[in-house]
Amino acid sequence: MKLLKYSALILLAILTFSSCSKYLDVKPPGKVLLTTYDDYNKVLNNTSLHIYNNAEIAYLNDQVWINELAVIGRDPGIATISFLGDSTISRFNFLLSGTNGLYGAAYASIARFCLVIDNVEKATNGTPAQIKRLMAEARTLRAFAHFLLLNTYAKPYNAATAATDRGICIKSTFNVEVLEKQATVAEVYNFVEAELLAAVNDLANTGENQFHPGKAFAYGLLAKMYLYKGEYAKAKAAAQQSLAINNYVYDMVKYYQNGQTENVDMAMPENLYYAIGGSAIATPNNSIISKEMYESFGASDTRGLAFFSTTAPAVQVGAGTAAFIKLPTGNSRFCYNTVGIKTTEMYLTLAECFAREGNVNAALQNLDEVRKKRILPQGYQASNASTPADAMKLILTERRKELLFGFNRFWDQRRLGNDPANAITVVRKFPVVNTAVPQVTYTIPPNSPLYILPFDKSVILNNPNIQQNAKDEMNL
Repeated sequence: MKLLKYSALILLAILTFSSCSKYLDVKPPGKVLLTTYDDYNKVLNNTSLHIYNNAEIAYLNDQVWINELAVIGRDPGIATISFLGDSTISRFNFLLSGTNGLYGAAYASIARFCLVIDNVEKATNGTPAQIKRLMAEARTLRAFAHFLLLNTYAKPYNAATAATDRGICIKSTFNVEVLEKQATVAEVYNFVEAELLAAVNDLANTGENQFHPGKAFAYGLLAKMYLYKGEYAKAKAAAQQSLAINNYVYDMVKYYQNGQTENVDMAMPENLYYAIGGSAIATPNNSIISKEMYESFGASDTRGLAFFSTTAPAVQVGAGTAAFIKLPTGNSRFCYNTVGIKTTEMYLTLAECFAREGNVNAALQNLDEVRKKRILPQGYQASNASTPADAMKLILTERRKELLFGFNRFWDQRRLGNDPANAITVVRKFPVVNTAVPQVTYTIPPNSPLYILPFDKSVILNNPNIQQNAKDEMNL
């Protein structure tokens, strides 16, 4: 019975995305109707495959802020538990289930990628090179989805324990009648690495659009994976390979100086692969950052100047916070990539790797490849640090500003818990506007149990092979 329920859940998740219904149908026996190379190619163009909902972890990172009216006098929920760092309340019953939550939607995307990988060789047209490339693109995207899930639902990589730490299920076939076993953290990382190394040679340097990954993205994801594992020499080499293919950094200075009228869409060359967290594919509009985060940009950083407003309707008066205000529509749209990988992340990864090996000059040089395209000339000064530790502080500060929203800061807070010299403690004094409620200092320490998101109820009930990784109490 559980197998039938699980199979039905996967099929339902796949079919829920109506925007691809003309490319994907399922006969009553469960056979998929895709015939041509073009059919399979269009599967990857479906925007729903590239949305990774970060609502359940959004308030754990130290960039964001929450409206006091959503907390004071309200019952707890995922947002308030996360924002106040309250690990005494179980999140289990507050999670989004099925295709609405990150877990269900991500595995629905993985199933689609598996569908392409398992069947595209049967396509009635398409050259052998096209078919190999499309299969490689789907394998790369499948690896990314597994990487994202692992770094949200399992412990951060620790070389001493990864072989026994419970991870997530590896789904490597479209067969919905298989109940996958829960792999270890090490096994999932090995799978991701193997997928990328097997795929990279069959990829084009860049994909045909922002949803079709190329070599630059595959090497970029390898760099990110090795960075999170603490294998810095490998991360450095992979980042260099990615940047050798694409080192374009969008000039935000010119964008700001020219009145912010340029249309910046998802296909901007800075985006190695475009994906976003949330319910829309192109904007984190109205997302609120803290007063401290906003002030960290300073008076000359175009990211603060162009993207945020302290007077937007979403901003609570008196809080000093700021709202992201760029929309993906109109005459001056800006599609902001929050979950995919950008060239700027590769420069910052390279900078971190150089700093960790003690090469301060190279670290700062790569750091400034990003900063000089973000900070107005009147406020720009080349980065200066005398020690690797000082350089690391500058790099992590820049990562916080450049890799806004999505999962990146949450993942940095997780991975740096294993790095005492750079571990991050989130500190919030709340409330700041309401004087009727005493202000309290809330913290999220490194290695907080909140940094592992629990599987929701549907996951536990439908697959007996899965054990909960988080410490949240389960009420089934």
